[in-house]
Amino acid sequence: MGDVFKCEAVQFGDRTRCRRCDASWDTNDPNPPACHPQEIPEFLKTQKAKVAPDHLEAAAATFRSRNALYGNNYQREGAALLALFPDGGIPAVKTVADANRLHVFVAAVTKLQRYAHNWTRGGHEDSAHDLQVYAAMLEEFTSER
Repeated sequence: MGDVFKCEAVQFGDRTRCRRCDASWDTNDPNPPACHPQEIPEFLKTQKAKVAPDHLEAAAATFRSRNALYGNNYQREGAALLALFPDGGIPAVKTVADANRLHVFVAAVTKLQRYAHNWTRGGHEDSAHDLQVYAAMLEEFTSER
């Protein structure tokens, strides 16, 4: 098999996945798993380049693994955002600065939701870490006003 099945780790946000064996781990994991060539899907053993259906299968696997960890967070995001704004609606975005601030705010809310979904598992360390970063960004935007 040679170098054809060498680990090909690719980062997707807070997750990293090997394109060869499909192993997946938290990007901040200090001890990521080794590549497992014996677990390489059959279609990768016979193809040198991925084709569209392979990318779709990989995307579906990514969705399933994220959904197992975060739940249907994407379906709850809108209600959470509307509940947080006092007037019951997301403020109008009229400037690039407004859009940047709202983007960081939404990212922070997403991290809080991911942490809450994992509450009974002890939380979600990566989301807690990211939340600190987004809070610092919000503080920067706040001090610019």
